[in-house]
Amino acid sequence: AARTSRDTIHNIQETQLAGPAILDMVERDLRAICVYDRTRQHHLRVKNRVMAGLDGDSLDFVASAKSRVLTAVDDRFAKLSINELGYRLRINPDDDQFLEIWRREQFGLDDDPYEGGDFQFLHDRVKSFDVQVYTEDGPDAEPVEEWGTDRSEENIGLPARIEVTLT
Repeated sequence: AARTSRDTIHNIQETQLAGPAILDMVERDLRAICVYDRTRQHHLRVKNRVMAGLDGDSLDFVASAKSRVLTAVDDRFAKLSINELGYRLRINPDDDQFLEIWRREQFGLDDDPYEGGDFQFLHDRVKSFDVQVYTEDGPDAEPVEEWGTDRSEENIGLPARIEVTLT
């Protein structure tokens, strides 16, 4: 009984500590967004996605943040200062009441900044990852469903405000 209680408390604490750490990582990456010498279509992409009834939006952009993953280049490991980044979710294969959140990182830049790369597992007990994008700032602003996708020709470039909610 003591071990079960200890494990339960540990799992609750880990879940409560993981959320703020993941949001800090997302914020740090978004603050490093890089738009220099990029077309407006390649500044930011937000896709509105729902999986198994849970909100699992995806977020992709280019950032001037040092890569977290070492990549082999010419028989040596290197890190670049500009990388393609993203956050994606998928249904948890062990428990379909939760989603898994993954951080995507592509070493350097290529023609399609929203595809490819290596995925790093962040957490497996996500109930919702909601990205709200606004064309204007202020309390009365209405969010836009998607940003920077092929379906939204007018919603490209950088928005006025981004809100990310993780449950």
